[in-house]
Amino acid sequence: MSSFMDRIDQLVEQSVSYDEQKETYTVNWSAMRFDKKRLVVPADSPLFANGAVALDPTDWAMRQLAIKLGPAYWNKPGKMLPLEYFNNLPVARYDELLNYHLSLGNGKPVRTLSYQDSARAFLSENYAEIPNTDTLRWAQDAFNRGGKGNDYKMINGWVSPDSLEIKAMVYNRPTPDGPYGLGVCIRNGEIGNSKLAACALIQRHSCTNSIIVNKELAYEAFHRGNSQVLRISFVAAIAQAIIDSNELVDRMIAAYDIQIPTIEDVLQKLAKDNGWENEFTTTVAMGTENSSTLAGLVNGISHGAKFTESEEERTKMETLAGNLLVAPPESLFGRAAVAMREQLEMRVGVLVER
Repeated sequence: MSSFMDRIDQLVEQSVSYDEQKETYTVNWSAMRFDKKRLVVPADSPLFANGAVALDPTDWAMRQLAIKLGPAYWNKPGKMLPLEYFNNLPVARYDELLNYHLSLGNGKPVRTLSYQDSARAFLSENYAEIPNTDTLRWAQDAFNRGGKGNDYKMINGWVSPDSLEIKAMVYNRPTPDGPYGLGVCIRNGEIGNSKLAACALIQRHSCTNSIIVNKELAYEAFHRGNSQVLRISFVAAIAQAIIDSNELVDRMIAAYDIQIPTIEDVLQKLAKDNGWENEFTTTVAMGTENSSTLAGLVNGISHGAKFTESEEERTKMETLAGNLLVAPPESLFGRAAVAMREQLEMRVGVLVER
């Protein structure tokens, strides 16, 4: 079995292989055009060593195009072009209409990120590029400080051309509910789809439910500013997340004393807000283990996370569970949320943000 650091090395190697198929092109909006094949074609420019290239925009890139070109068309900051408009352009006029919007870019430069033959993102010059490979190497340094990298256990780790995520556990803590693993979840996205993040993570060993936070007890940074400053903050945040995971366990223990008499209603509201199907809602309800408490609800959601269709969706569910644990929202619990937060504060001795 590969060691933890061996697995990180494998992720770095995989990320480097993706990097070899990536390019970044910087030109003005008006210097780009669409051709009859509906491919983005950066115009001839000295910035291109090999002349023009033809790229197929991803759905994500088209969404960014709608966001970034909307203000010029509407003459109103922050107003995007409707995605329905992009998705329903007549084929015969597709190039003509999109080229018109590109021409309104007022000469502003934009960075087009490509992977193979796809345009995967359109980013402003102010966006700090933080490659996944760099992020993984920063994490290597953080995990292996003091030569203790292999004390960690990989819960899950993956990297794609656009994103990465690592869930790692390093200590076990006994509790009345059984042992919990203490760890960290790190994330990054190259195309504006994720912040650089290091978040406290715990895993309940009796059922392998994982709980993550991205509000309190978490570091999340926009891709802005100097990348080396971000690196220093990120590496420090990985160590802090391990410390903060202890507090997350404290909150989980306290949550068993916080009753939710209307837990069925809460589950139905969560299902409506998150688009859960009836079968999935039943799965979440089973995961509560018939406990009408905040801990039961958190366990139910983190249990349901194991039945999602993708790693991204799983992390989203695990993070929903963690955020409910650290700051029960009024949008879900109404006035009872204030009392729940006060109970958490009293039990764990931590000021919970109201």
